[in-house]
Amino acid sequence: MLKKDVVDTIVEKHGLPRAQAKQIVNDFIEQAQTSLSKGGSVHLSGLGTFDVVTRPARPARNPRNGETFTAPAGKRIRFRVSPKLKNLLPK
Repeated sequence: MLKKDVVDTIVEKHGLPRAQAKQIVNDFIEQAQTSLSKGGSVHLSGLGTFDVVTRPARPARNPRNGETFTAPAGKRIRFRVSPKLKNLLPK
């Protein structure tokens, strides 16, 4: 599903002008980015949770030449799937 598909669905279901629906989606994305950039999380009931995690420095290897090095510590965004969504997946 693309952002365009989300906008199209909002237009169809709620009868809003396309520009207004697009602005709503963009505002949501901007708010989620702001929350994550401040170290917060974004919880979407029925879908999952985005949150920021800190990964420690770790040993790594360059696959081209086999040289080992220490990959630096850093922050990553993690997505955890909602149990409701997990139950929809085929077993």
